[in-house]
Amino acid sequence: MSLAYAMIGGGPGAMIGDAHRLAARAAGWTLVAGAFSSDPAKSRQQAEAQGLPPERGYADWRALIADAAALGLDVIVIATPNHLHAAPAIAALNAGLHVVCDKPLATSRAEAEAIAAAAARAGKQVGVTYTYAGFTALRHAAKRVAEGAIGTLRLVQAEYFQDWLTTRLEDSGLSLAAWRMDPARSGPAGATADLGTHLWQLVSMLTGVEPEAVSADLSAQVAGRALDDTGLVRLRYAGGARGQIAVTQAAACGGGGLRLSIMGDRGGLSWSLDAPFQLKQLGVGKADAPVIVPDDDPYAGIKGPPPGFLAAFAAVYRGFAEAIEAGAPVYPGIAEGVSGMAFIEAALASARADGAWVNL
Repeated sequence: MSLAYAMIGGGPGAMIGDAHRLAARAAGWTLVAGAFSSDPAKSRQQAEAQGLPPERGYADWRALIADAAALGLDVIVIATPNHLHAAPAIAALNAGLHVVCDKPLATSRAEAEAIAAAAARAGKQVGVTYTYAGFTALRHAAKRVAEGAIGTLRLVQAEYFQDWLTTRLEDSGLSLAAWRMDPARSGPAGATADLGTHLWQLVSMLTGVEPEAVSADLSAQVAGRALDDTGLVRLRYAGGARGQIAVTQAAACGGGGLRLSIMGDRGGLSWSLDAPFQLKQLGVGKADAPVIVPDDDPYAGIKGPPPGFLAAFAAVYRGFAEAIEAGAPVYPGIAEGVSGMAFIEAALASARADGAWVNL
């Protein structure tokens, strides 16, 4: 299904904006306009860079949404800092448009629920770009777990490590770092929101269930930061299983990586962004064994840093379009967006209470 979309955010130099546009293009979407920047000159510049007339580069997202019918828009894509997610998302839904939004969905659970309410009133969809959900190997892992490949869930281990904020890069003038460590723009959490919500969504997708409670230790390892750059969050499941999510953006880790293991009483599965097209079966008393992952992804040939990231992004966009066409709920969607905010708030509450268990 070909969809006409406009983008809010993603101006010159915005890496994630380029990723959205490449993924959308690969999935057959058409960019027709954007409020790419609040700086009129930069917004016009980005419009021209995308082959659009300069007047299609709006300086105000409100004006863009007001022109939605004239532009023939189906979807608004939001690729801005977190504090600029809720207002344009709600306005777009109220204007009868579908929405695709970066994660986390908002800066609070209340904002996320307000977006959900607007979507329900409008009868429109909200897709949340938890990009790793698009990896074929992870979708296959979720299917195998649902079919009973690991037996009863026992342990979940998920980690996402980066080291680009090991020093106070936010003081260098780099906007990408500055807004992530600014509570006014990022919201109340740092690495836990930026990386931890990815892991929360993935472990929920792979296990098919969400934990009933969390216990968190969140910290700023770099002095003077108002938000966490490191977090350890324990997970407790209703059936007795346990788990842990570990994130950092401030510890030397060779550039970083994302790794997941889902283990049960009969077997387990592991995946790593270091080898994103592979899945390993964990046996009782046996070495890891490779799992044949079906090569059913038409975007498998799209390669970008990290490996497979753009292919996964395109697969997510394709899934959004297919769900919209079918009138079915998109995935990852509004439920996953609200769940991510519930996770953040529960982790923050636990950390403030010195790691006390907080129910979700």
